[in-house]
Amino acid sequence: MKTALRYFLAALAALFASTSIAGAQDVGATVPEELSLTAPYSRLVSRQDGEQEDPFTLVANGSYDSFPRLKTSASLLYLQPGSGSLEYGTLVYPFPAASPHWENQAIRPNFAPAFDLGVSYLVPETGNDLRTSWTHLDSTSSASFAGNAVTNFAGPSYLIGPGGSNYNLGSGSVNFRYDAVNFEAGHLFRAGRPFQVRVFGGVQAASIRQNLSTAFADSGSADAHSDATNSEFAGAGPRFGVNAQYNRPHLQFVGEMAAVALIGTQQTRMDFNTISTLLPAGNPQSFTSPNATTIVPGLDSRLGTAYSFRLGPGIFKIEAGYQAMIYMDAINSYTLTQVATPPVIGGVGVFFATAEHLQNNFTAHGPYLSTSFAF
Repeated sequence: MKTALRYFLAALAALFASTSIAGAQDVGATVPEELSLTAPYSRLVSRQDGEQEDPFTLVANGSYDSFPRLKTSASLLYLQPGSGSLEYGTLVYPFPAASPHWENQAIRPNFAPAFDLGVSYLVPETGNDLRTSWTHLDSTSSASFAGNAVTNFAGPSYLIGPGGSNYNLGSGSVNFRYDAVNFEAGHLFRAGRPFQVRVFGGVQAASIRQNLSTAFADSGSADAHSDATNSEFAGAGPRFGVNAQYNRPHLQFVGEMAAVALIGTQQTRMDFNTISTLLPAGNPQSFTSPNATTIVPGLDSRLGTAYSFRLGPGIFKIEAGYQAMIYMDAINSYTLTQVATPPVIGGVGVFFATAEHLQNNFTAHGPYLSTSFAF
């Protein structure tokens, strides 16, 4: 019994001694997890017996001076813009005369490349950061249709009516241009832990434009008609959001959502031109509305997966996922009503009695690929 007790005490003393030596080697190398500012990376701490990785934070060594202070990012986006005002013409089946049919034609925007550029400053030992970014999208899409010269006619919806059969060919084009600049400050909660949350707030300045152009012609004559509706909104306002992510060694799963309320100016203009045998040089006309101050609320979100690794003096990160945004009532337009059709006006122009004011949402969604470097 005494012999067994002596062996047990000797083993316990040896274990305590080895633990103390290992702890002494690590002094000055370990950083408290609650003060780690480099999440969502994973920590790689230099030790005398080599490098040992923990799945939450990645730094060059264990001192606070080595923490990344700056981060630059560049993203390639592949977005499909859209709105609720993309119908550009109507194809009419007039026979039998007692029951004609109408088919509205709409443009389906294509996915288009866009980009996002950003820079961040990580405030040491606080979990706070300052960020700015710029997102840009410029997209053009088109569509066309043709009706039979005998059994169909076509035109803009405001010229479709009894006898309105001057055209049978139609085409449309839409251009979206979107720019947004964000300035924000954030705080990272649970830094250095597997699950982390960043709350942020700031200001966004944005410009949203849509230009919808249409053209109609007759395959058997020189008659033609075109119109263009231009909607512009520019404003700025507060933006708040939350970013959550779950970290594994080198790998992160990211989700983010933000809300914005923009206060700005909205303006709309419509231009028309009609060419006929009576006016071969064309008859340009326009319709404008006063600029109006309005509030445009919006939401944006993204969901993705990222991979991080050490690269020279810093940390390189690749992220891929899907994102979406919506700005409510950002597109401003008018629909002409009670318009005199060609038999009344001889196909020389547009003459309307009233116009209906329409507001539609601007949306964009699609995949993204982002890279960032923190140093």
